Amino acid sequence: MKKKTVTSKVNENENKSMFRQAGEMIGTIGAHIMLAKDSIIDFVSDEAVVAKKATDKMAKKVKKAFKKTPIKKAGKQVVKKAKKTVKKVPLKKPVKKIAKKTVKFSKKVLSPKKKKS
Repeated sequence: MKKKTVTSKVNENENKSMFRQAGEMIGTIGAHIMLAKDSIIDFVSDEAVVAKKATDKMAKKVKKAFKKTPIKKAGKQVVKKAKKTVKKVPLKKPVKKIAKKTVKFSKKVLSPKKKKS
């Protein structure tokens, strides 16, 4: 009898068309995808709850720390600005100006003085 049951299953597979077999494969793949999606959604929602609890704890700690610190009164704040020292660079006179001055000076010295009467 066992032989007959094995052959009957083989006959059932042979009778199915390729399209029907492909449809069954796609259906099983879809079922696996749905199961995976559900497990991912459960995991993410659990992690979201854990994260929310952690943020609430942090907020409570911050509030406690804020209440413990004394409030500082705003005092006068003196801000001193650092003075920048500027280097004084000696001006270089152009050669032409110096030459003109020497010419004028030499004319005054060399020219004879007129007597005023």
